[in-house]
Amino acid sequence: MGQSQFQAAELVGAVVDDRFEILEKLGEGGMGAVFKARQISVDRIVALKILLHDQRGDPISVERFRHEAYLASRLNHPNAIVIHDFGQSADGLLYIAMEFLEGETLKERIERTGSLPVKSALGIASQTLRVLAEAHRMGLIHRDVKPDNIFLTSIEGDPDFVKVLDFGIAKLTAVRDGFDGYQGGLTVKGKIHGTPKYMSPEQILATPTDHRADIYSFGCIMHEMLTGRPPFEANSSTKLMMSHAQQA
Repeated sequence: MGQSQFQAAELVGAVVDDRFEILEKLGEGGMGAVFKARQISVDRIVALKILLHDQRGDPISVERFRHEAYLASRLNHPNAIVIHDFGQSADGLLYIAMEFLEGETLKERIERTGSLPVKSALGIASQTLRVLAEAHRMGLIHRDVKPDNIFLTSIEGDPDFVKVLDFGIAKLTAVRDGFDGYQGGLTVKGKIHGTPKYMSPEQILATPTDHRADIYSFGCIMHEMLTGRPPFEANSSTKLMMSHAQQA
C-alpha cells in the first residue's frame, strides 16, 4: 500500500512491513491509529500503533512518534506498557508494536461506575504514581496524564492492574546513562501540550515544565476518581484552561 494512499480502515487485512498482520482497528486519535495485529514471526497478538497518513509529512510528528517508541521501550516498569518493537516499513508506515491488553481505560471505568471506592482509587493511584516516579527518575515527563491513558487490566488476580499508556508527547529533560546517542527535545517554544481537563498551570501558560506537571494532572484524576467529576468543568477548552491557570 503506497504511503500517499494510507487510511486507517484500509489497513485491516494488510500485512505491515512483512511482519504484522492487521486484524482489526481498535481506535484512532489525532496522531495515530491503533490496531489489533498478529506478529507473524512469533505468532503473538500485539497492539500496533501506526502514524496517520496526514501526519507523516510533518517532521515534528514523525520525530515525536519515534521519540515515543524510543523512550517508552526503555521505561522498564510493571505498570508501563511493554514495547515489543518499532520501525518503518518500506512504503513509509511508522509503527510501534506494544503488548495487547484486555480491559478498559480509567475514563471508561468512571463513565460506567461514577466515583470509585476509596480502596480502588488508592490502588490505582499507587500503581500510577510508581511508574510516573520511575519515568521522572529517568528525566521523562509524560505531560498528558489523564484517565484515557490509564488502562485497567487483569493480571495475576488483580482486576485493576494499571498500565500507563502514551508517552507520545513526553519530554526528555535530562540525558542519563542508557540514553546516549539520542537527542530529545521535541518541545516547540510556546506550544501547549496536554488535555485541558487535566493540564497544569505551567503547561497552560507554556512556561518551563517539570515532573510536577504530571503530579498536578494526577491530582485532578484523583479528584475525579473520588467524586466522579474533574476539579474544573466548562463548556470550552479555553475556560477550562483559565480555571486551571487562575484558580488552582
